[in-house]
Amino acid sequence: MAVWPASLPQSFQGGGDYQETPENTAIRSAMDAGVIKVRRRQTRAMSRMSGTMYLTASQASDFITFFQDTVKGGSIAFTGSLGRSGTNQLYQFVEEPTLSHVGGGTYSIAMSLLVLP
Repeated sequence: MAVWPASLPQSFQGGGDYQETPENTAIRSAMDAGVIKVRRRQTRAMSRMSGTMYLTASQASDFITFFQDTVKGGSIAFTGSLGRSGTNQLYQFVEEPTLSHVGGGTYSIAMSLLVLP
């Protein structure tokens, strides 16, 4: 199992752009008469999280190596504690991350992750 590198930040940071969106676990069914019936579809669902991390040039290289080689371009899940809870969870990239040069030796990486149950 791939593991988030210790050389990279262990949580999202930035100007309040961290977002966490739990997936809907309820199913709604229209009835012939009366109110809509709502029931639980599953006990634990995936959720999405996204945000920005600021990296040094060396960390940016570590991230690119991790993304391209370790998790094979985002196709393999990995473990880490990147969320607000700080607990170890299973993640997978939703889409390719965006690496931007902020200035000097600082880079930002914007990414969206799926938190797997």
